[in-house]
Amino acid sequence: PCQNGATCLSRTDHYICECAPGWNGTNCEIKINECESNPCQNRGRCIDLVNGFICIC
Repeated sequence: PCQNGATCLSRTDHYICECAPGWNGTNCEIKINECESNPCQNRGRCIDLVNGFICIC
């Protein structure tokens, strides 16, 4: 059930996904958007990367 390169840890009555960098959610199905908080200043354009971002000025 774990997605996007996550590690599945089996427990007695459930499982846990350890998400790869840049992913979140119960099954690691949600891509983290580092640009969501508008980190670039002076109208720079944000490019979302895996586990980071860059600003284009």
